[in-house]
Amino acid sequence: MDPPEEHRNIRQSPGDHNVRYGSIPSLHRDNFKVYKRRWYILLVFFVCSTLNGMKWNTWSPIQGTSQVVFGWSDTTITLLVTWGPIVFVVVFLPMSWLMDVKGMRGILKHCS
Repeated sequence: MDPPEEHRNIRQSPGDHNVRYGSIPSLHRDNFKVYKRRWYILLVFFVCSTLNGMKWNTWSPIQGTSQVVFGWSDTTITLLVTWGPIVFVVVFLPMSWLMDVKGMRGILKHCS
C-alpha cells in the first residue's frame, strides 16, 4: 500500500527549496560557513563552566574544617553552596525581560 501523498518523499531539483525528505525540511547547507574560532569560543565557555562548577563544589569537602576554623554551622555552609542557584532563580526573569525589551546592548548598559 502506498503512503498518502503528503507523507511521500518528494525529490525535486536542488534549486527548489520546497523539497521534503521525510518530515524534516532541507536546510540551505550552501550558506553555512564553519570558522575555526568557534572551537576557541567553545573551549573558553567550557573552561568558564568547569571553573564555576568547581567553585561552587569546593565547600562540601572543606565543610568540617570551615566549621572548626570559622565557627560556621551546617546551614551557613549549605547557603554558601546554594548561592549560585538562588541568584539564578532571582535574576532569570528580570534578565529575560530585559533581553526581550532592550536587547543585548541594553542589558550590557544596565549591568555596567
